[in-house]
Amino acid sequence: MSENDNNLIDQVCTLLVNLADEFDLAVDLLSHVRKGSATPGDADQDRGASAKKDAGRLMRTLMPMSTDEAQLYKVKSHRHTLVRVDDAKLNIARHGEKMWFRLVGVELGNCTDAYGNGDSVQAAERWNPPKAFDGVTIAVACAIIDEIDQGLPSGQCYSASTAAKNRAAWKVVQKHLPDKSPTHCRQIINGWLLTGVLTEETYHNANRGEDERGLLADPAKRPGTTHDE
Repeated sequence: MSENDNNLIDQVCTLLVNLADEFDLAVDLLSHVRKGSATPGDADQDRGASAKKDAGRLMRTLMPMSTDEAQLYKVKSHRHTLVRVDDAKLNIARHGEKMWFRLVGVELGNCTDAYGNGDSVQAAERWNPPKAFDGVTIAVACAIIDEIDQGLPSGQCYSASTAAKNRAAWKVVQKHLPDKSPTHCRQIINGWLLTGVLTEETYHNANRGEDERGLLADPAKRPGTTHDE
């Protein structure tokens, strides 16, 4: 039958539901996504009649890692082995965090004299991407915060603005943590802003003769600092 015929696809889904009820089982239906650009977590990416999507109670999308994600996690050399799973439609639970899997080869150990290489089959294992603050020690964090708090030699303060160039605070993070991607460096700055380690204050820029916003550190909230309540 045509995959685009809503009435016929709805009949198929009804048959599957009846089987699930009769034999007390779950039905997992796999289908292709539409052609063109794909958006993780979008239930409308499902190809064919919408009746299939409407009948489902839990839908997930399976997408390869994008080039931007590979740059963020610095895994360009093996991007093709990494895939992400996102909740797209849930009628029975809340949406969860996206999950990453890595495709690996599993040797079957069936080598013989006549078949020296043996066989290898593909399997998937969970993969946890690096996070922004992974590997950031207290000493390194304090060095970054001190440099941001000191400001530039011109007397200007660093900025968390995405439009900032020479005043961009994320570049200070990358100077001390060269293995971090620009995105992770920005996430570190934003994390410190959320926790109050860094604050945005208005100061007077003598070079430009005007007020502007810049970053300053709160010494009471430096990493490793303790105080009595």
